[in-house]
Amino acid sequence: MAKPHASAHTPHTTPTAAAAPEGATLHTLDELGRALGAPSPEVVEELFEGVSRPVLVALGQRAESGTLYAAVPGFAASVRDAWNALDASRRHALVGYAPEMLPVLVADTLGLRALHQRYVKQESQTAIELTRRREAAHTAFTRGRLLRDQAARLLRRVTRGSEAETAALDASIGSAESAATLADGLTAIADEIDRHRAQGSDARKRLLDRVRLDATYTASLRAAAKSVTDTDAAASAAASAIVSQEDLDAADGRVLHVADWIYRAFKEASELDDAVRLPDLGDLATWIAPKRSVVKPPANPAKPA
Repeated sequence: MAKPHASAHTPHTTPTAAAAPEGATLHTLDELGRALGAPSPEVVEELFEGVSRPVLVALGQRAESGTLYAAVPGFAASVRDAWNALDASRRHALVGYAPEMLPVLVADTLGLRALHQRYVKQESQTAIELTRRREAAHTAFTRGRLLRDQAARLLRRVTRGSEAETAALDASIGSAESAATLADGLTAIADEIDRHRAQGSDARKRLLDRVRLDATYTASLRAAAKSVTDTDAAASAAASAIVSQEDLDAADGRVLHVADWIYRAFKEASELDDAVRLPDLGDLATWIAPKRSVVKPPANPAKPA
């Protein structure tokens, strides 16, 4: 999310988290990105297989974007330190984690930061321009559909075609389900008028001219088709430049998904082996490891009868 919201949990540092070595350099997100390199596409696919966009959006709605991407560098550096502190046998026993996951986390966080910066810099003028283009596309689409229907009705009256010819004409015109199909229909009816003007009887050609189904008219149909596609493309381009709240939530969700995966692997391993240090969650603890009640065994269990 773009804006912080109240939470029942106070950000904290897990008491048993791995501390950075004394004198160690604090890594920025960009430094980590350069050090770790680009993530493997295969690992990205593996981590997000079966995770739908709605799931990521719901996950990301819990987080605040700026706090999230600010917290990842410390967590990522801590994960690397905790992993490097393990010998080969303990690394093998740390099931659920692979070092190839860390570049995925950092790359997604870099993407989130860039998206968030675009989101907060969006000016109202951008939204106004999108509205203007959508209205222009709607106007062109409505006019194009009316022109197509008018042309089809007139051509049917002029040609007085058979049932089969009428069906063929309707099939060539198609539907108006989208800007592309409407533009194709307008072009098709223009081509059909031109065909009758070229191949029809003298009487039909004169009638076509008399009712002004002429070259000027077919040119207007093709111009309408171009207007439909051009205005639709312009509106789509403007929409793609807008970063929506859902886009931001999905990006938040990607970061949280990977960070949670990594942290849980270390946590589960640390419960089996005290030598495995927990990475420092920092502010990520608000969303990844909220406090949970632990049921403790009774101090003096009852003896069996």
